[in-house]
Amino acid sequence: MELELVIGVGSKVTGGRKQLIAIPEDVLNRHVYLIGSTGSGKTTLLRNIAYQLVLSGYGVMVFDLKGEEQLCADLWRACVKAKREEDFIYFSPVLSEKFHTVTAVYNPLIHGDASVVAARLMDAFENPSPEAQFYEKVKYDILFSLVS
Repeated sequence: MELELVIGVGSKVTGGRKQLIAIPEDVLNRHVYLIGSTGSGKTTLLRNIAYQLVLSGYGVMVFDLKGEEQLCADLWRACVKAKREEDFIYFSPVLSEKFHTVTAVYNPLIHGDASVVAARLMDAFENPSPEAQFYEKVKYDILFSLVS
């Protein structure tokens, strides 16, 4: 059976019955950019997606730039439930006393100006296909703006 990541429940704008909204397994290798204001549910959505992926045997890489201890705890619980504790590495630029034994702190903002840092981050997620070049430029512009 093919995995589907459930991300919510909704209905068409024109009305109709509520149904599950899910991401099919065959598109899980695509990039996602989630942007929203504080309190809009970005972390909650990402936490739920990561939890489902870990339980389904997938690897998940999370860069938590705010150092949210609840996110770390939830992802750790998913690894424990899936009996994958040895796979857990949590990256955050924020030191956490509570999770110091399971946290690998990495701060890409320490060395270099905004263009250097953005380029390093781009190299980590580069997609060499020709059709992806437009999105690579968009991704760089977003990273550069965030780092600046």
